[in-house]
Amino acid sequence: NPTGGVLEKDDILKIETCYKNMIDNKNNIDVFVDYDTEFHVLLCGASHNSLIINTMKASRHCFEKVVRGALIKSMTKNPRAIDVTIDFHGKILSALKEKNYRDAASAMKEHISYVNITVKYEM
Repeated sequence: NPTGGVLEKDDILKIETCYKNMIDNKNNIDVFVDYDTEFHVLLCGASHNSLIINTMKASRHCFEKVVRGALIKSMTKNPRAIDVTIDFHGKILSALKEKNYRDAASAMKEHISYVNITVKYEM
């Protein structure tokens, strides 16, 4: 997988459940952001790389704060921002389910690039 770890079936199930919860809560931005953040935490966990996992654990609160602010700011410019986020996460999940790690990494880069280009959030 993109981080070099061994992706396990349980990892996919957790990520998929979180993704479904994102979709179910797309009209509640606070709950959506909680699941959005959890999606990223689960991706880090699926790497089975202790450096990545511990870095995310240490920065989770800051990460969530940035995601929340960026999403709110983005929605003022694009009311479909949550749908766009769901689409990016769906691409990542689909590629992981297919064990197509090259496409998963590409979708992750695309997601990060989109956020960097469309949202200039400053803490």
